Amino acid sequence: KVIPVIDLRVKFTLTQQDISSRTCIIVVDVALASGRVLMGIIVDRVSEVLNIGADEIEETPEFGDRVCTDYIKGMAKVKGTVKILLDLDRVLGTDDAALRAA
Repeated sequence: KVIPVIDLRVKFTLTQQDISSRTCIIVVDVALASGRVLMGIIVDRVSEVLNIGADEIEETPEFGDRVCTDYIKGMAKVKGTVKILLDLDRVLGTDDAALRAA
């Protein structure tokens, strides 16, 4: 099946990096205005995969005007560390300029 793929470095206007053996495409189910869509996101690497329950997610704290939290869904404490959770529906549901077929 052919699905659209978004490079998150392009999406967030970060410096391009060469594809390496650690580069991954993660397939996600995203809510768009047109409905739910399968898409891939290119990431530099994946260090772990976790299941986090809704009851474990805390609200995003206020960082003031210096930090944009528009794309953060919340925070979760897992095994003594804090994980920042991206709101993929917001990240991938805006600005299709980074979209390309894979």
